[in-house]
Amino acid sequence: MIKLARNLYKDFEEEYFAWVKEKLKHGKSLIRSINRSTKDCSKYSIDKNDHEAFLRALIICPFAKESRNKFPILKAYYQFIKGKRADPLLINKKSISNILNYKRFMDFSKNNKILREYIIEASKVEVCPYCNRQYIDVFKRSDKGYKAIAQLDHFYPKEQFPLYALSLYNFVPSCASCNQGKSATSNKLIYPFTEKSVEENRKPYFHIQPLNLDQLRGNVLPDISYAFNKDSTKKTQKKLEQAEFLHHKNMYQNHKQFAQRLLRVKRLDNSNYIAQVKDFFPKLSDEEIREVLFGFSGDLEELKQKPLSKLAHDMLDLIKK
Repeated sequence: MIKLARNLYKDFEEEYFAWVKEKLKHGKSLIRSINRSTKDCSKYSIDKNDHEAFLRALIICPFAKESRNKFPILKAYYQFIKGKRADPLLINKKSISNILNYKRFMDFSKNNKILREYIIEASKVEVCPYCNRQYIDVFKRSDKGYKAIAQLDHFYPKEQFPLYALSLYNFVPSCASCNQGKSATSNKLIYPFTEKSVEENRKPYFHIQPLNLDQLRGNVLPDISYAFNKDSTKKTQKKLEQAEFLHHKNMYQNHKQFAQRLLRVKRLDNSNYIAQVKDFFPKLSDEEIREVLFGFSGDLEELKQKPLSKLAHDMLDLIKK
């Protein structure tokens, strides 16, 4: 539902790569395993002069276009996950899984915090991007150590695609419900990291269709539907398929009362009311008054910080242009 920036982990990428590279011992056994499995097709082999660059591409974001263009093995593997070719590393699947062992790496601890908790913190995502309903975060416990409420979803499941088991931009911080509901499925979902995250998050996702004045004014519970199921373009259909797979429409019927309260408060969003408030609080801007009214400012960062913010933004047309 909520798109994440293509550089979400930018401040953590180098630190993460250094940790993984050290524990992988510079990836020597991994590269040997890949080269053994691709010895009959030399274009997929990793040249010794490219070991560091390959490891960086794999550990940070192997499905990025620049990574796939530089390393044919990453391009072939990406085509495999998209169902466009056979797995080039199938015979060594177990070997790759043993080397890129997610659990073993995530247990790495530093300053009473494990690596998984560092990744969740580095994302600065506080609300599940799949559902935008539940808080996901890390907090310090009263005794030593930290506790992560969030789970790290492998967008491309590590059991099916072990080469991506430790890839930073394969990790989506999410709530337990969405992570378990998604399970090992990725083909029905749209990859959430994109350079167009701002543009995509501006687009409406939810729509309230008032059937009468009572619904418009919030006197009765409104019906919550999608704002994008009016055409048959491939992109829209894929978005609808994802929404239905994650049960967003049915899930959000549980928030009709939240939507109703917003519709009632919306009655106050008029020039006369704002002028009266400014008589008492002249330093408040119109935007600040609306934020006090609704609890949302319209800043796109709220989508990562406040539950139900996408529904509120779409209903109230709060998105700042």
